[in-house]
Amino acid sequence: MSTTTADARSALMGDVSADALRYDPWHHLAEQFPWVRVELGKLRPGRMGEWRNADVIVLAYYLAPNDARCTLAHELVHVERGPSPKDPVLAAAEETIVDEIAARRLITLTDLAGVLGMSNPYQMHAALHADLPTLQARLNTLSVLERTWLAEQTSITVAKLKTLQMKTGKLRAL
Repeated sequence: MSTTTADARSALMGDVSADALRYDPWHHLAEQFPWVRVELGKLRPGRMGEWRNADVIVLAYYLAPNDARCTLAHELVHVERGPSPKDPVLAAAEETIVDEIAARRLITLTDLAGVLGMSNPYQMHAALHADLPTLQARLNTLSVLERTWLAEQTSITVAKLKTLQMKTGKLRAL
């Protein structure tokens, strides 16, 4: 199943307005990488997207809008950084870096502060127009300054923010 970038955006994003999002990976793609096209297709199990042949990003055809947005943002970071290392240890480290960069683009600190009071991580990621792994990456990579700022903006303490992590889809303080 292959389709054009415009068709892929329309099929995956539906009614989600780009104006509602601070970072729109579809706009980033069009502005910064006009030669890269997005196709919908069937991928190996566990894969939601992949960057192929320097000019094609394939997104799984079944992705929900938030999943598609986050997966495209992740794959665009791969396009920017270039091919992943062949060494599995270095490739895993590269994936962690790419996850963090994409999460920081997709979830601003201000937006994160706005959802931290929610008790359900599924409500949080839905409100952020993000998927759960992206929310997890953003929370797990908060800097000391970011945790301090969030504590000042919310009722959550720095100590709790420092240990806030996502495990099996549930927020908990360690």
